[in-house]
Amino acid sequence: MTTRWEFYGRRDELGGLLEKMRRDRWFFGAIHGCRRIGKTALVQQALSTLAEDESNVRPALLVQLPDSNAADLAAVFRNAVREAGLESRLDGGDRIRGLPDVAAAVGALCAGRTIVALDEFQLCRRGPLSALPSLLQAQVDRLQDRDTAGGLIVLGWVQTEMEALLEDRKAPLFGRTTFHVSLGPWDLRTVFEVCGRHGAGDPARCLTLWTLFGGIPKYWRHFAETDGLDAIPDWTDWAAELCARLFLRSDALLREEGEALMGRELRRAYLAIFRTLAERRVCSHAELKEALPDQTSLGPYLKTLTRDLRLIDKELPVFAGDSSRGARYVVSDPFLRAWLAALQPACQAARISPVAEVAARLLQRLRALEGHAFERMVRDATEEASRTGGSDFPLTGRVRGYWNRPRSGPRGGGDRSRGVERRPARALRLLQAGSRPARRRIAPRLPRPCGPVPVDAGGPPFPGLAAGTRAVLSPVFGRAAREPRSRRLDMPRSGRFPALASRRRARFEGPAGGIAEGRGRRMMARALPMDRTAEFRLIVENGDWGAASLTAIHAVLTSAADVLSEAFGTPPDAPVRVARWDRDPQAFYDMRPYEIRISAGIPTGASTFTSSRTSCVMR
Repeated sequence: MTTRWEFYGRRDELGGLLEKMRRDRWFFGAIHGCRRIGKTALVQQALSTLAEDESNVRPALLVQLPDSNAADLAAVFRNAVREAGLESRLDGGDRIRGLPDVAAAVGALCAGRTIVALDEFQLCRRGPLSALPSLLQAQVDRLQDRDTAGGLIVLGWVQTEMEALLEDRKAPLFGRTTFHVSLGPWDLRTVFEVCGRHGAGDPARCLTLWTLFGGIPKYWRHFAETDGLDAIPDWTDWAAELCARLFLRSDALLREEGEALMGRELRRAYLAIFRTLAERRVCSHAELKEALPDQTSLGPYLKTLTRDLRLIDKELPVFAGDSSRGARYVVSDPFLRAWLAALQPACQAARISPVAEVAARLLQRLRALEGHAFERMVRDATEEASRTGGSDFPLTGRVRGYWNRPRSGPRGGGDRSRGVERRPARALRLLQAGSRPARRRIAPRLPRPCGPVPVDAGGPPFPGLAAGTRAVLSPVFGRAAREPRSRRLDMPRSGRFPALASRRRARFEGPAGGIAEGRGRRMMARALPMDRTAEFRLIVENGDWGAASLTAIHAVLTSAADVLSEAFGTPPDAPVRVARWDRDPQAFYDMRPYEIRISAGIPTGASTFTSSRTSCVMR
């Protein structure tokens, strides 16, 4: 177990961002995602990796825009320039006093090959900073035609406001971005990796953390940096200590996190709706109106919470159309759901009651929340396994919503196939998920096979569905849970679903087997000069190499080429240029310098540069 935090996940996003940054040309990118999702950490990791390539060292400036006026922004920008040591690149940096000066300074820095990142850019949508996009437009237009320039990256968490600033036809910066990166929560592979590395590989502990944090990296980091939790053997004592350290004690890091988030992101009417949804867990529009009689119109608020802030989900009946009035709303943000349902009352009680007593009551609420969290985990794991090709049951579509009784079917019993068009049956996997250990014989109480499912006339087409397999899922199975006719998908002790398990040792494969191996996350090979020998020169082209720096990739390829040179007795008679592509490896021997194209990357959980085939480096 380690308390050292590293950069987890985001391999594809980091590789694509590095590819854009390594090009010696102008770029203007946008990165958006919800709060605490890791946008700033992605940019910082990209700049850190880029700094390992001595030939691509560029100065960088990261500025977080304040929710204030223009004068305050100018002061923040001046301080950031001073701390980054970039004053010499600006003529009169101390004279930055307003928005025009800030925009001009951004343009001057980018013209000098500096990478400028503006965080919280959604604040420019309205208010005192709304003129900044128009001022940046002139600078961006001036830099677009430059072959040698830096780049500008804007980051924001409200997707609709970022779209209004960059993608609306009336926006000043419309059509000027060169790439977009959208960040979502961690996938389960990353969650299981973090749990395993930080002493929470047990399925029960992994589920508790998933219930509290979901896939938000910021909160996982607070857990990972909490020392001593892995030494507690019992889950009850471990969970009580976890909640006490992170939420209940007076010095807890996340004690005020929930209230701060809701106070910053939600106004009074939104808070009332959000608390009502969290208290009742599921509410229809009519139930919300009954609970909030003072709110004359709920539609605009629900639309903002669903589409703009993405804090709640609108669930439609499975057998209903998009215009159905049977929609119901649930809180979708995992942390805020846990905060309102369990953590907030406990934090208030801990101000006047002993922390141990409050923690014991909090665990009872957490157990109730874990059942719903485990259902979401099973859904995400099934979709992820199908997407990555590791599932024995590939999915063809995604059905969201809740199961209701179809109006075209009978109210009970009888022929369930009425109103269904007879077509060849499609396979259906029925999953029964429970977060608590199974203590008795469990089997989905459904016929074998399930008959055709009736649908409404205006609903989605589900004709001829039949039960292909049935499964019971639980983090832990009791001894009495034995049902040979049902397939048991047990979650191993490592916290990984079988379809998601991946514990292979990373290796660089060559003609004679492994040449360079490693177990750590980051490859520690240092750079070798590109002209290490007079007879041989290897050049690594820019591309999406994942999280590895070009220096580290060059070191591994040079090591492989040295071994092959000794085996063949002579080095190549011309330089070798290595580039990455997504197809099978290929060598072009009729070119000078030689052209080698390989399919390579860094898989999740691995540490070293891997390649499916490297014998093409020499012939």
